[in-house]
Amino acid sequence: MFSGRHFPVVLFNLFCAAFFLVGALSLFPLSGHAASAEMNKIVKERKQVERTLKDLKKQLGQYRSKLKSTKKNEARSVAALKNIRKQILVYERLIKENQNLLTGLDKEIDALQQELAENRQNYQHVSSDFQRIAIAAYKRGGNRNAELIFSSHSVNDVVVRSRYVGFLSQAVSSKVGELQSSAQQMEASRARLQESYRQKQDAMKSQQVELQGYASKKKQKEKVLTSLKKDKRAYANRIAKVRRKQRLMQKKIEALIMAQQELIRKEREEALRRQRLAEERRRAAAQKSGKKVAEPPRRPVDFTEEELKKVSANFDAGSSLPWPVKNGVVVRKFGSSRDKELNIVTVSNGIDISVPAGTPVRSVTGGKVVQVAFLPTFGNVVIVRHPKSYLTVYANLTKVSVVSGDLIKSRQLLGVSAAKPEGGSIVHFEVWKGKVKQDPQKWLR
Repeated sequence: MFSGRHFPVVLFNLFCAAFFLVGALSLFPLSGHAASAEMNKIVKERKQVERTLKDLKKQLGQYRSKLKSTKKNEARSVAALKNIRKQILVYERLIKENQNLLTGLDKEIDALQQELAENRQNYQHVSSDFQRIAIAAYKRGGNRNAELIFSSHSVNDVVVRSRYVGFLSQAVSSKVGELQSSAQQMEASRARLQESYRQKQDAMKSQQVELQGYASKKKQKEKVLTSLKKDKRAYANRIAKVRRKQRLMQKKIEALIMAQQELIRKEREEALRRQRLAEERRRAAAQKSGKKVAEPPRRPVDFTEEELKKVSANFDAGSSLPWPVKNGVVVRKFGSSRDKELNIVTVSNGIDISVPAGTPVRSVTGGKVVQVAFLPTFGNVVIVRHPKSYLTVYANLTKVSVVSGDLIKSRQLLGVSAAKPEGGSIVHFEVWKGKVKQDPQKWLR
């Protein structure tokens, strides 16, 4: 039996055992916040790549479907060639994104392997310490709780001894739960690791398929080119027709831009004229009355410009703007470029972005819609005005959701991309400063 003189020693042993148990177990956290944050970042990046791959595969599927449905005599046309070349560009982006996915999965696997190793090590430490402390507590009286309490000489002793016994019991019970949680975390890490291995195998198979498809399209392109060039006269006529259509489209958009810039100029001139008239009337009134008339507060000459500054990015500051569409592939760049395969030189006032038909098209920054027009060969065109004579142009849209005069925000929906006759969809995007065309990719991030 425990006697009163044994109480301090036994109680001290119990307290030390409990304190050491809590302290020792707290030295081995199951996983750090930094590791968890890094894992979340890796998973987030992988999911973004997976979304991009999904959009690219959808885009590729539309081009394939259109090419497959073309008649035999059209399968060697310039339109078919454009379709195949766009497929090749999409394949190149697809292969690149697949490689990004594989890189991300490698990082994820490394992180999960480390997490599993840490959880296993922590579990072993906690389990070993728990066993050692539990044995020590038993030897020093931890298993004789009732005897310890009943040997108390006063009610106060009973309360004090009960508290310390309860403290030890609670600590042991709590840490048993943590051991179980640690085991569950190890199992979860192991399962996630196996899933990442499976995803990597799938990605490697997919990459192999895309590489084969890419090689096949390159060969198909060469066949179409060879067939086109056999009849030189017909080939020259087809190329001339393509160039005429491109120039016509560009001239129509340029005409819209010039008309808009002329309106802006007249608007500013009218604002200045009204301001001058108001100033003249003020002075005339002052002379007639012989009294000094208070000068009215200065206001901006161009109210629209001030309004635009509140919603638009500063283009002159080299603002980094979002793309008008997500996960697109630039199939035609800004400026003059020589097509070695077709032996022609083309000039583009903007960029052509290949996307799946029906892709949402959004404003790259806020502004005022100043033009919504329809071009027979290029669908709906939306022109948005920004401060300092900047304009952005979005062409080949359908289901347009804005009207002329709307003041819009950044990333506001303008419409969706319209399907092209050769398959897929192209969004044409331009940036102008005054009457000078700019390279849009200078601003897009």
